This record gives sequence, C-alpha cells and structure tokens, in this order.
Amino acid sequence: MTPPPPLSFLSLPESPFTYDVIESLCANQSEAALALLERKFVDPNQDRHEKISWMRELILPRRTDMPLLTLCKHMVMQSLPDELRPFLVEALFDYQPEEWYIDAAPPSPPPFSETDRPAKKTLTEIGKFALKKLNLTPRQEDAVKSVLRDL
Repeated sequence: MTPPPPLSFLSLPESPFTYDVIESLCANQSEAALALLERKFVDPNQDRHEKISWMRELILPRRTDMPLLTLCKHMVMQSLPDELRPFLVEALFDYQPEEWYIDAAPPSPPPFSETDRPAKKTLTEIGKFALKKLNLTPRQEDAVKSVLRDL
C-alpha cells in the first residue's frame, strides 16, 4: 500500500486548512502551485462561496502578479465554471471593500497606475474577453470598461 503524498490532507475540500493552502498557493505562484490552485477552483466539491472569497481576499491583492494573472486569464477564458467567471473578473476589475468585507482591515489591491506593461496587456485581454463573452452584471461591465479606459 502506497502512503498518500505528505500533507495531502491539507488540500481536501473539507480541510480546515484549505484557506491557508490557497493563500500559500497564491503567494508561491510556482508552476506546481498554480496548477493546484486551478484544480481547487475548478473542483466541484469545493464550496462556491469559498471560491469567491478566495478571489476577493487572496487573488485581488496580487491581481497584477504575472504568474497569477496568467492563471486568472486561463480560468476566465477556459477552465473556471461559467457561473464563477464573472466573480473572478469582478475581483480583478472592481474592488468593493464596503460590500465584500466585514473586518476593519480588508485586503487592498495594487493600483492599476503602478501596473507594468505585461500585466496591463493581460488585464486588457481578460477585460475584452469578459465584455464580449461573459454574462456580466451592469456594475461588472461598467467596472471593466472603466479600468480598460485607464489602462
């Protein structure tokens, strides 16, 4: 009998450590970390609301990190379940601290004004795709259009 990989229990959907694992994967951004992060986002056994929380709390503060942003582009355009794609676009383009957080110190995103050229290009590709292909709310659509004008 082959033992499970070390610490594999940490990434099970019911693990109390899942949030910490996702946070570590977002910070690490290695190829292996991003592959596991994508698997967690597309896993139907993982709670939908938790996934949205990860987007708003863990991806948003790193929304211009190219490895993570490249994964976000792939998830928005291909791998993420359709009903979650607008939420990832929202986390990338429309920071809503009053609505998303109840704590006194919500995460804050890096300003778009300090975004480098490759990240701006990728955000533009995500935004244009979202406007053409996704069923965005009017608020989400306005936020994407506003950011695209500023990029």
